Amino acid sequence: MLLNKYIKPIKYGDLIFHLIQQLPLLIWLVYGFQLFQYFLRRKKPNPRIESNFIFSILFLVYSIPFVLAIRNIYYASFVDDITHKFKEEFNKASLPPGFGFCMNTDIDDVAKKQGVLAYWDYACSGDNSKFMYNMLEDLLNRFYYINYALFLIVILVYNAVSSVNILKSPFIIMNIRFALLLGTIGCLLPIFHTADFTDNIRNLLINSTWITLLTMNTCGFIFIFLAILIGIA
Repeated sequence: MLLNKYIKPIKYGDLIFHLIQQLPLLIWLVYGFQLFQYFLRRKKPNPRIESNFIFSILFLVYSIPFVLAIRNIYYASFVDDITHKFKEEFNKASLPPGFGFCMNTDIDDVAKKQGVLAYWDYACSGDNSKFMYNMLEDLLNRFYYINYALFLIVILVYNAVSSVNILKSPFIIMNIRFALLLGTIGCLLPIFHTADFTDNIRNLLINSTWITLLTMNTCGFIFIFLAILIGIA
């Protein structure tokens, strides 16, 4: 990526970019706080949940979004894509495979005298737009699949197991609420996309942020599945 004295990278821009992607983890922290409050408020402890094995599984599932966030930030911002060694430059963008940097600042002397600062590759930008919309479609499909699976599991378990009403369990209801919240937010992804093909970096940031939401939604779905098994077993 060639730059000139007029077009400069944002200092620590790459690191800032990947930190913004993890902002949804604030919702996950609120969810963890409610889980903690639930275990403290209960008057009748559930021996199934209190067992070290089950509690360890719940803790591992809850930690997955944080582990993936730390891993993504480390490899995207601190490891060079080519040499796979620790990099000293944190301003260079870590773009996903298939996403091109469409601005060329390698200008000849004649163009410089005419005031040209950079060339914009419209073909590259068009490919980036296709990449973004394919990524958007894939994310939406995954959110829909999780929402449908959640609805199907609740209906099947509710109708098949008459002796256990899962909707009376505060633990299951709490997990269902968070999973539905994350699933609803995930389905709003197209609202934040722009049709301007020159704004692909913004769309990339939005899609990457929604990947964090998808991870959280998947973990919430696993929590519901474990909660139902704990309540029925």
